[in-house]
Amino acid sequence: RKRGGRSLRKYRQHCIFQYHYGGFPKRRRFLFQTVQIEMQGLEKETAIFFCAFLSGCVTVYAYQILNVVRGLWKHGRKLINAEDILYWLGISGYLFYQMYQTTYGIIRWYFILGVVAGAICTDQMVRKCRKWGAHRMQNRKGKAGKKVEK
Repeated sequence: RKRGGRSLRKYRQHCIFQYHYGGFPKRRRFLFQTVQIEMQGLEKETAIFFCAFLSGCVTVYAYQILNVVRGLWKHGRKLINAEDILYWLGISGYLFYQMYQTTYGIIRWYFILGVVAGAICTDQMVRKCRKWGAHRMQNRKGKAGKKVEK
């Protein structure tokens, strides 16, 4: 049987897809190809923004770990440059993977904004914690209530 120019099987698949996924994504013609563009809701965009925010936090924490390792073992200039290159290659791969998983490889400005916002907030938090820790270590007292000499 045909229904509106389609076979009944195709019509049922169409109805099942619309029921489960809320309709088909919009299509746009571009250079003789049909590209499906998925429209995202505000809830999904917010979730992607927070995922990007956490990715920005991970980038700053990874660099802080690299700085701690540099503080423990003194390095030459060439080794520091090699570490920086490896860090940036690793972080760019990580961010590409996160972008691919959350936005299907499409560059979204709210993803980039989330990464930058996460990195800035985490960096400010790390600086405040360092300042608080340095202040606390400076005013440390021993058991007798006297200042401890360094």
